[in-house]
Amino acid sequence: MKPRSPQSMQLYKMLLSRGYPEAFCDLVTKNLNTDFTASRMIGYLCHYSDLPPEEIADEMLAILSDRNRIMQVYGCAPRDFRKQ
Repeated sequence: MKPRSPQSMQLYKMLLSRGYPEAFCDLVTKNLNTDFTASRMIGYLCHYSDLPPEEIADEMLAILSDRNRIMQVYGCAPRDFRKQ
């Protein structure tokens, strides 16, 4: 896995400040490690104040699924997406 992006670190701090366990925050941000995916989760979290971890994990999987579909449509690696 690649290192966390600045947005991913912001997401990590946001989750911690909302009282989620450190291990959970680490897992979410290791998977949402790009600005695009982390920004989507931050936007989702801004609409809710108290979500169970299961809801956040479900949204994380949905974001990753969308990202994978976009990459398949454009036939590119994650780095190449912005060049399209």
